[in-house]
Amino acid sequence: MAKFKNVSPLGALDIDVLGLRGVKSGEEFEVPDELASMFVGQVGTFEGVEVPPAVVAEWDAYMSDGEAVEPVAIAEPDQSKTRKKGAGE
Repeated sequence: MAKFKNVSPLGALDIDVLGLRGVKSGEEFEVPDELASMFVGQVGTFEGVEVPPAVVAEWDAYMSDGEAVEPVAIAEPDQSKTRKKGAGE
């Protein structure tokens, strides 16, 4: 069993997959290992308290899918197509 803590900025949460209702902010709860990898990646909502290394490895493998992820460059907007305000507008 893995153990997580609710760190959600929304406060109390219902965690339907576990049948839990009203898990308060800061409250710890147990998660079966077969479901725990779903919680590992939700860092803004759940914090791992006791997470088996195999669960973390499963999440890492799922996220990497065997391929390196390269950052994507964001192109600057093309200003030549922007309508300029004329006199009297």
